[in-house]
Amino acid sequence: MIKAILVFNNHGKPRLSKFYQYFNEDMQQQIIKETFQLVSKRDDNVCNFLEGGSLIGGSDYKLIYRHYATLYFVFCVDSSESELGILDLIQVFVETLDKCFENVCELDLIFHADAAHQVLDELVMGGMVLQTNMADILCRLHEQNKMQKAEAGISAAPARAVSAVKSMNLPQQLRDMKLPDLPQAIKDFKFFGSETLSTRFSETFSENYQQTDGLHFPNYESNNLGYQDLRGSSFEKKKKKKKKSKR
Repeated sequence: MIKAILVFNNHGKPRLSKFYQYFNEDMQQQIIKETFQLVSKRDDNVCNFLEGGSLIGGSDYKLIYRHYATLYFVFCVDSSESELGILDLIQVFVETLDKCFENVCELDLIFHADAAHQVLDELVMGGMVLQTNMADILCRLHEQNKMQKAEAGISAAPARAVSAVKSMNLPQQLRDMKLPDLPQAIKDFKFFGSETLSTRFSETFSENYQQTDGLHFPNYESNNLGYQDLRGSSFEKKKKKKKKSKR
């Protein structure tokens, strides 16, 4: 089982770290410092694995590493893992990063740490090796990137809708509307999918519209008795006749 995966530069600065066993923040920093001291002292001509430090588990664990340019890739594993298998896994990890970033360098791990962790999660999960085929890993990463772009497009849709509404000049469009054009607009409208009903409705509306065009309705005038009735003087005469008849 893999206990930790550490990537640091020639000066011991951590660039990527993944612990599959709980350690607090201070302990993690001490483990990284101790591991760097053990690995950096070794000559390039010696083998690429050694016993783990006192903090990471002592002789029960092994440190398997590879040195590329300015970076050390170190896997801390227990005795059940194969040293040569872990060396091949480190090679797959580095080649996959190189494919993703096109000539990967230390700056890529600094500014794209999330992508580097995404690649690592495709190889190892919970301290267990999941995949060693680089082609399958790249295919999975490509699918995840497509899903992320699709989700980003969906989340940005409300913002695009708001900007489209803001760009509309609704008050100016309302000013440009002409009321006499309404009958023609109603004729062009399909009323419940029936042209006959639509035509009848538009003709009736046009006739009523033409009859009321130009007419002036009397205004309501207030007096001491309240609002004057629309029937005017004829109604008042009828009321007087009724009073005379009663007398």
